[in-house]
Amino acid sequence: YSIVDLIIFLVLTILGQRLVRAATPLFDSNVRYNCARHTPKNINDDNDKDYNCREYLHHDRTSGFRLVWISYATRSVKDASYYKRIMDIQVEGSCCGLGPPKRC
Repeated sequence: YSIVDLIIFLVLTILGQRLVRAATPLFDSNVRYNCARHTPKNINDDNDKDYNCREYLHHDRTSGFRLVWISYATRSVKDASYYKRIMDIQVEGSCCGLGPPKRC
């Protein structure tokens, strides 16, 4: 039974490492805050390491969130619950600048 326990332990360890990696922010909070604004500072300045939005905006995680945002905005035309979701996200301050309705 110790071999089965070892296999389960290894699988759970690998799974835990992947979850931590997926949950850890890849970009500094200042970059995320600035680049999510309606009009970011230095959006095209690749030399500005503090606010390099191009890398942030083209990253898979950010692009995935943008797709979710677009789908919510599209669905909000027919379903008011999706409009409420995106308004709640913007009002809570979790995100801004990805488009209507509020455009912060």
